[in-house]
Amino acid sequence: MMNPTNPTNPAGKTPAKTTAKTKTKPRKTAAEAELEERLDIHDAFYGMLLDKVRADRYPSSKMMDILEYTMLGYEREEFARILLEKVSADRYPSIPMIERIARLAGQSADSAGDPPR
Repeated sequence: MMNPTNPTNPAGKTPAKTTAKTKTKPRKTAAEAELEERLDIHDAFYGMLLDKVRADRYPSSKMMDILEYTMLGYEREEFARILLEKVSADRYPSIPMIERIARLAGQSADSAGDPPR
């Protein structure tokens, strides 16, 4: 006999109950919890300083030093892009800021040699 309400169950029988195996997350160790908390604090701190650098026309070199010193690898690109925007917007950009961008790009301005004249 065909079940008109459920064509995949033609006899109209109630399917057997299946139990799904649930995977439980392993508990975090104290070290993992501490690391996660430290990263949360870092992200809040770094984000706040980065917003200040973004908003200031001439950001503090000390603040940028702190950002550069505390940045994690994935934060380098965003910091460099913010500084590039500032340099491109200035008619006479700051040489120390250009040197900082060169450092962030992986090439020291000092090791690049003298600019062409």
